[in-house]
Amino acid sequence: MKVTDGFWMTKNGYNVNYSEEVYGISADETSVTVHTTHQWIHNRGMTLGGPVLTIRFTSTLEDSIKVTITHFSGEVSRSPQFELNEDSGFRPTVKQTEDGGFVLISGKTSVTLPAAEKPWGAEFRYDGRLLTRSGWRTTSIIQRDKRPNDDDLRFFARSDNGRNTFIRDMLGISKG
Repeated sequence: MKVTDGFWMTKNGYNVNYSEEVYGISADETSVTVHTTHQWIHNRGMTLGGPVLTIRFTSTLEDSIKVTITHFSGEVSRSPQFELNEDSGFRPTVKQTEDGGFVLISGKTSVTLPAAEKPWGAEFRYDGRLLTRSGWRTTSIIQRDKRPNDDDLRFFARSDNGRNTFIRDMLGISKG
């Protein structure tokens, strides 16, 4: 789905909110959860407007990282769905970095995440070598403007039926 004209301009009819700041980050023994905001939060009042994405990193197989990005995750699951090949007994290693971020390690594969109040970004490595990264203007929530043929929703009762809101993450890839 192409919602931009080039890298800078958003097409008419779409509103794109990019993850800018790590608002909060926490970890348990098997996962790291990051909350990102679409703007820098300088005071409590700035937390009232705009979307927050929840990005969860875990691993269910050696040398693989599972990434789940959600916004308002309390919805009933829809199909199509498929079963993933996962090992329920596998446990990745989670370490906190000196600056307050986290590293999740699965075999030779790892993802490094920044601390709270830092710019959003994730670096994926294999055996110490950078594979790809996600960062500025890559992770976003996209909302399509209501069109005349959409359900007749009033401004106070707007819901998402799966046709108006999308989540996108773009990973950097280079040759080699």
